[in-house]
Amino acid sequence: MAVWKFDENRAVFGPASLDEIEADPCGLYILWRGDEVMVREDGIERPMPERLTVAGVPFDREQFEPLPIPSRCYDEKHARISAELYGPTGTKPSLRDEMRRDGQWARERLKK
Repeated sequence: MAVWKFDENRAVFGPASLDEIEADPCGLYILWRGDEVMVREDGIERPMPERLTVAGVPFDREQFEPLPIPSRCYDEKHARISAELYGPTGTKPSLRDEMRRDGQWARERLKK
């Protein structure tokens, strides 16, 4: 599960932890659980709409959804490739991980 908290000072969502939800239950959070993207506001959860406007700033649902995992990651040879490499984990991936993901995506596109 990945969690983002709305930062009122910067008007952006940033990575958060479950501990932060417990510490500040009245905050505005985006929760990603499996295939679901939920908005938690004042302790109440609801499904994330296609577009959410907070403090005049629009946020698309796609910003919080995981990227598709290439089909080759499902075979045994590539079983060790983590799904976290392709989706949000709550922390910014390293440049090396981003380059690896982009290279894998480009190779998949060239095969088609």
